[in-house]
Amino acid sequence: GVLDYMRRDMTHPEGGLYSAEDADSLDTATGKKTEGAFYVWAADEVRQVLGEERAVVFVEVYGVQPGGNCNLSARSDPHQEFTGKNVLMQFKQLGEATAVQQAELQAGLPLARAQQLLGECRQQLFDKRASRPRPSLDDKVVTAWNGQAISAYALASRILPAEQQPPPPCFPVEGCPPGTYLQAAVAAASFVKAQLWDEGSQRLRRAFCKAPSAVEGFSDDYALLIAGLLDLYEAGGGLGWLSWALQLQDTLDSLFWDSSSGGYFQSSGADPSIKLRLKEDYDGAEPAPSSIAAGNLLRLAALLPQGASPSSSSSSSSLAVEDDRLMDPRVYATVVRGVLDYMRRDMTHPDGGLYSAEVSCNATVLKVALFLCALGR
Repeated sequence: GVLDYMRRDMTHPEGGLYSAEDADSLDTATGKKTEGAFYVWAADEVRQVLGEERAVVFVEVYGVQPGGNCNLSARSDPHQEFTGKNVLMQFKQLGEATAVQQAELQAGLPLARAQQLLGECRQQLFDKRASRPRPSLDDKVVTAWNGQAISAYALASRILPAEQQPPPPCFPVEGCPPGTYLQAAVAAASFVKAQLWDEGSQRLRRAFCKAPSAVEGFSDDYALLIAGLLDLYEAGGGLGWLSWALQLQDTLDSLFWDSSSGGYFQSSGADPSIKLRLKEDYDGAEPAPSSIAAGNLLRLAALLPQGASPSSSSSSSSLAVEDDRLMDPRVYATVVRGVLDYMRRDMTHPDGGLYSAEVSCNATVLKVALFLCALGR
């Protein structure tokens, strides 16, 4: 799946995660770069690679159509870039849909053999795809995005043991042991610490591309990396990651905290070319640093003995800084999650009731809770 793609194609040899692959790549049939060329298939090409006998079941399960399958709705291909092409998606389950059963019978396959055949077909198509020109790779290792990748790997290592394993062979959903993803999280965190953290100055760098960049980290780099390290610690990665998360939190507070209004600025103010220090005020494609930091502080308060964790006033101020915006969870979804964590950990009686407001942000917390209840109705 996605995690195996990240490990296979998007990982620096020393463990860090690259930024992106281009959407466009060279279409050898036209000699031009087109979107998705590396990943999409013509029906004839699928049959040619697999052979007619193997293709009978595969095209039925994966919805391969002679005219392409990117026409499911008006939004599937608004620019008509994939006309005649197929995106391989599992449309049907073996043994469930009548058409698939007929295809299995036509091929003379029992269910177990059909499952094995699909895995072999995916391997064949993967090998064929590997001969195509790859999309361009953006090989920057960005600190903030690696923090998110560390979280994804660590959480996967905790969740996947409870999931049913797919039947073999399941390529390219390789079904790695969950511990493999924990190792990937450790490798990414180790890369960031070795290449993007200066122990002497206690500062992060923003990115690595053949060498650490001269640009210092922004508040999202600190906040998202701290979140990743907490997930890594809770997944069994080791106490050292919690200790580093505390160091990073101290630096985040000292460089970015707005002591007058609460919340975290995006930049530290050390760069004279930045004339105005901004604070992200909503969770967009990426969550706002203050949203992530609020959740981090609450988690640290729960993990550490009283008096050993960062002050809860910071998390309270982070939650209260955008009181009005909190009334719309669509704008501040991540901080609402922080609010709910706060309510569960610090405002909930053992019997389930909520305590009365005792600190400055509790009124905001309760307003958000009421808003969420209204949405639920």
